[in-house]
Amino acid sequence: MLAFTEWRELFKAGKLSGPQLQFFQGKPVEQLFDTEADPHEVNNLADDLKHADVLKDLRARLASQLRALPDLSFYPESKLVSIMDDPVGFGQQHKAEIAQMADVHDLALLPFPEAKPKLAAALKSDNVWLRYSAAMTCSAIGDDATSLAEEVAPLIHDKSLVVRIRATEFLGLVNKINPQPMLAEIVNRTSNPVEAGEALNSIVYFQDCHQPAYPIDASTLKPTTKGDIITRRIDYLNGEPYKSNKRKKQPKKKK
Repeated sequence: MLAFTEWRELFKAGKLSGPQLQFFQGKPVEQLFDTEADPHEVNNLADDLKHADVLKDLRARLASQLRALPDLSFYPESKLVSIMDDPVGFGQQHKAEIAQMADVHDLALLPFPEAKPKLAAALKSDNVWLRYSAAMTCSAIGDDATSLAEEVAPLIHDKSLVVRIRATEFLGLVNKINPQPMLAEIVNRTSNPVEAGEALNSIVYFQDCHQPAYPIDASTLKPTTKGDIITRRIDYLNGEPYKSNKRKKQPKKKK
């Protein structure tokens, strides 16, 4: 889209500042906004001691609500697609697991020295979703979690491809590896189109938004599965313009 294209090019050229730049920057692990005074949610108050009590109250209420639902969004989209026949039943059957995943994600709120041993244990868990959550939490923490790179590194060969994606993301974020060859391998290997889309999202991020940039040679992407998201991402990486899906005109009903 033309407006977004210009916005992105201005970002790459270093010509953005303030709220316009925030769109392309990483988000802190916790955000708090005064939505009356700041309706566009620009000024994060999470570190403002004047709002510490409000932050703690909302954090506790949110944590309780996520576990009570239980919130399925702790799983990747590729997993959610497979449970859509009975998402409510799945959530209830996996309520304890979801609470454990939430606990791992909440480690990002702790001082890193306190969180590190718990994250290291989760990265070695027998539960695939705890390994997945731990890798994502390392990415959320960012550079402070670099000392866990050795614990994350084995996960780029995990039996779960979504765990591989998240582990590769973290190691790329902290500049321990060029993530693109591993992400391309996942795109080419998986038979799940949503999983391929998840890897492609990361590929685009590392090329467009991460500093330093990690370019990708789109000719190395040879997915074995098909899907609209795959086609669109690869077209984008090849520099081809966005093609909207034009709706076919429906025949008028006879009165």
